[in-house]
Amino acid sequence: MSLFVFLERLFQGLKDSDLCVCGMAFHGKVVQTMNPVAASYDYLVANSDFLQTFETGVMNSTCNKLYKLSIIRHYNIQFPDAKVGEDYLFNLEYLQHIERVNYISEVLYHYDNTQSTLTRQASEEMFQTYYKTQLLMEQ
Repeated sequence: MSLFVFLERLFQGLKDSDLCVCGMAFHGKVVQTMNPVAASYDYLVANSDFLQTFETGVMNSTCNKLYKLSIIRHYNIQFPDAKVGEDYLFNLEYLQHIERVNYISEVLYHYDNTQSTLTRQASEEMFQTYYKTQLLMEQ
C-alpha cells in the first residue's frame, strides 16, 4: 500500500472525529483490531474492546494515527522527554482532550520491530514511564 493511500484513508476518517486510528501489523502479524467505529471518547473508554486495544499496542503507537494539529496546539500537547513510552504518553494526553475517535479496522500500517529497538530493552526509565502511565490512567 502506498503512503498516499494510507494518509488518504486516515484523512477521510478524521473528517468527523478528533482522532483517526487504523489497524496495524507487527512483523506481519495482525494485532487485535476493532470493528470500524466512529464514537465519542467517553463511549470508547467504557467499551472493553477499545480498552483491550491498548494491550495489543494499537493505541500505544503514533504511527497508525492521524491527529488534529489544532487540538495539539490548543492544549500544548508535546512528546514527553523520555527514551521509551513517549508515544503512549502522548496518546494518553491527547485522548484526554478529544470528543470523538474514528477507528478503521483495516490494517493500513505495518510495523517491523526488531530486538535492537529501545522499546525491546528493559530499563529503569522504561519502568518509570509505564508507572507514570498507570498513574495517568487512574486519574
